[in-house]
Amino acid sequence: MAHVFFDDSGKFGDSDFVCLAGYIADDAGWNKFCEKWGPLLLKHKIPYIHMRELIPLRGPYQDLGWDNPHRDNVLGEFIGIIREHVIAGFGVGVDSKYLRSMSKDARKAIGDPQMLSFQRLLRIVVKKLESVGYDAAVAPVFDDCEEYSVRCYRMWSRLKTHVPELAKYVASICFADEVTFRPLQAADIIV
Repeated sequence: MAHVFFDDSGKFGDSDFVCLAGYIADDAGWNKFCEKWGPLLLKHKIPYIHMRELIPLRGPYQDLGWDNPHRDNVLGEFIGIIREHVIAGFGVGVDSKYLRSMSKDARKAIGDPQMLSFQRLLRIVVKKLESVGYDAAVAPVFDDCEEYSVRCYRMWSRLKTHVPELAKYVASICFADEVTFRPLQAADIIV
């Protein structure tokens, strides 16, 4: 069975871009990924990968004595694990700054950029699964955020009743903490 892990970045009101991205791998790929990810976190004495803190070297990264080149080398090690064990990456982005400059009617027709990204990403995954002849369901896991999670679940419930191929390929969706579910840390890197 394949599993897909996604993370989001940006909010419509305060970001220039809203993105949703992540990776797909089979059970064996994610198991090997996790077997290597945990020891790499220990090697570098960090609890998790979170780009919002890692790039500016804040939070758990601030007292490590790293400079930007060292940070980039460490990040490269984690990216190597992703490249070795995932099948494919997916991503959708919306230019929020441009969307905010559009007329109110145009914005209304396009809708919420986070929900647009969510439904578009699910459709891209389904299309890819169909194109490679994959004939089983996936259960995407999204980084947990109470407001966003509830909205995504409602959107998924509506979509699966109107888009038969989505109902076939996306058996369920769930939300998890990125510290606990390490594949979500990989999704945080790509988003």
